[in-house]
Amino acid sequence: MAVIDSQTFEQLKLISEKEWGLIFKELVIYSELRLTKIGFVPRTEKDVKNGEDFANDAIEKLFNGDRAWDFIRFPNVLIHLKGVAKSLIWSHIKCCIDLEITGPYYAVSSV
Repeated sequence: MAVIDSQTFEQLKLISEKEWGLIFKELVIYSELRLTKIGFVPRTEKDVKNGEDFANDAIEKLFNGDRAWDFIRFPNVLIHLKGVAKSLIWSHIKCCIDLEITGPYYAVSSV
């Protein structure tokens, strides 16, 4: 796990609690729309993640330093978080597809 740098942390502290609430809501909506657009349907209990899960994960990765935010180049943290959420969604889907293909429940669709 990385560590968030002090300048980024100071920038994050400038965001009010009210703004964080709006950012979180928008990020959840964005993540849900991405999942819907992709047509993701959970097939196992491990697959079950929703927009709120991805929003929480994106914010957690920002605060723990795993996903660095270049606040000078991209001053809008929501844009950064949407990119993080999009990446997390694709990674999750890829993992689920890999498990489906290589796991014990492999099935070929006739569609």
